[in-house]
Amino acid sequence: MSLGAHVIERQGYWLNLVVVGWADAIWVAVVVLPGYVDMFRGLLPPAIYMAGALLTTYAQRQRSTRI
Repeated sequence: MSLGAHVIERQGYWLNLVVVGWADAIWVAVVVLPGYVDMFRGLLPPAIYMAGALLTTYAQRQRSTRI
């Protein structure tokens, strides 16, 4: 993989992370906080997202130190 492709891949990763995080924040603000779903059920998807984001970011950083 060329250096340019690596930069584009990294930018795409962060863009996806921000967009999905934004969507989860909107979910919490519009559905969970007004009480349309109970707190546990409503916060479970964002919690899974956060765990996945932390683990994949850790993996991305480990990978970037090898390149």
